[in-house]
Amino acid sequence: MTVETHTEWRTRTPADLIGHRCIATTLTGVTLDGPLDLDRLGKSKAILKYKGVRTNIIICDLTAGTNKPAPGIRSIIITESKP
Repeated sequence: MTVETHTEWRTRTPADLIGHRCIATTLTGVTLDGPLDLDRLGKSKAILKYKGVRTNIIICDLTAGTNKPAPGIRSIIITESKP
């Protein structure tokens, strides 16, 4: 299987990443895979995570327009197309 990566996820808007397939690896080596869902935490912050899973994957700074891996997440791959 070939995974088409999307390297610009750090500067994409959270709304643009909703539904995209995300493969994340935790610091303990667990691989998580599924479509992203948005949890907005006010005007300046949002979290992208998997629907029904409490683990945060990406922290979004809406003011700065940047995203970063949530604490405990080692790597993130986002596919260009939605599943």
